[in-house]
Amino acid sequence: MKNEYGYISRYHKAIVDGAVTVGKWVSLWYQYVVDGLDAGRFFYSRKRARAVVAFMENFLHHHEGALAPGKIQLELWQKAFISCVFGLVDPDGSRHFREVILTIGRKNGKTLLAAAISACMMYIDGEYGARVYFVAPKLDQARLCYEAYYQMVIKEPELARLAQKRRSDIYVAANNSSAMPLAFSMVLQQLFNSADVAVVGRFDSPQAMAAVGSNGQAINLMINLFVGLSIGANVIVAKYIGKNETSKIHDAVHTSIAISLICGAFLLIWGLTVARPLLTLMNTPEDIIDLAVIYFRIYFLGTPFIMLYNFGSAILRAAGDTQSPLYYLTAAGIVNVALNIVFVRVFNMNVAGVALATTISQVLSAAMIIINLMRRKDCCRLELKKIRIYRHQLVRILRIGFPAGIQGSLFSISNVIIQSSVNYFGPV
Repeated sequence: MKNEYGYISRYHKAIVDGAVTVGKWVSLWYQYVVDGLDAGRFFYSRKRARAVVAFMENFLHHHEGALAPGKIQLELWQKAFISCVFGLVDPDGSRHFREVILTIGRKNGKTLLAAAISACMMYIDGEYGARVYFVAPKLDQARLCYEAYYQMVIKEPELARLAQKRRSDIYVAANNSSAMPLAFSMVLQQLFNSADVAVVGRFDSPQAMAAVGSNGQAINLMINLFVGLSIGANVIVAKYIGKNETSKIHDAVHTSIAISLICGAFLLIWGLTVARPLLTLMNTPEDIIDLAVIYFRIYFLGTPFIMLYNFGSAILRAAGDTQSPLYYLTAAGIVNVALNIVFVRVFNMNVAGVALATTISQVLSAAMIIINLMRRKDCCRLELKKIRIYRHQLVRILRIGFPAGIQGSLFSISNVIIQSSVNYFGPV
């Protein structure tokens, strides 16, 4: 190395000397960084790198655990990573890396590090009007890091004085910056039912609106349970991609799609079979139960496609493509609203119309996901004739996905109970 690059040099040397054990891609990454610095393709700003590390260790506090509320003490790998993100600059002085993906195993401080980096972006990055988003498939997951950031900040008087926690965000008036939690794909999927309620409420009868609305919590309960399994697929595929185990990636991808088809078929049969008994058990009023059963059954005709979309999007996210699933679901949502209006306003199909519109939009989102996977040129390429269950991959996916599914459905169970209690009072 021609120059000393602070923590980057120290960590790179530790990797080369065998003092620390890292994966192939981490080793190649730091070699790329050092080679780029030696060649002058980009430059190391000691001032910027040290400023971020110093800010974290002098102003930010642990928010939970045995070390709380003490100040953060970063490990060498964290300092090296932060130095790469904030300390590497292009010739024009702008930050060299603008998009960064860091994969960290469970219980290795990913929430702490993400919250600390967010605090840096809010307080010392120098951007006026910065917007920091904590994004996760579900809002409660996004809030974990969001709350960690807030608890980290309020423990330091100088930072707490500048932070204002509002209803939906945390605001720093000194630089007009804010931070907020967001959940994308799951929110959009659950908005399908809300769109159905809105359309029948506007263009049809109050009974139709009540019938559609009474289905929402029961639908979310089952969908959340099985969609949680897709988290297992995401984790396993991402793990194999990180280890560059091509054959295992192939097996995990095709097992994931096979699981989605099996889960979808089960949900389809379950929905058609238990629609009336379940809605009766939930005390659905007599004057709307027939309409509610129609909506429930037609909606569950689309569950195989809901499963295909969620497992397929999990694979794409594991491969680093987080944008395509969002675009596909957004397009499907637009189609859903448009078809809702056409079927209800033009063809007078009331609850059957909005349910059919939702099913068609789910078919569209699943089709786009599958086409994307089939056209890929990398190891995540999907070949329809090779879809099957690989037992070892099935076990690994279920081991991670099943607890996530249970967790995702717990909140929905309470909502089902509340909905049942409200239904007990009958029409108002």
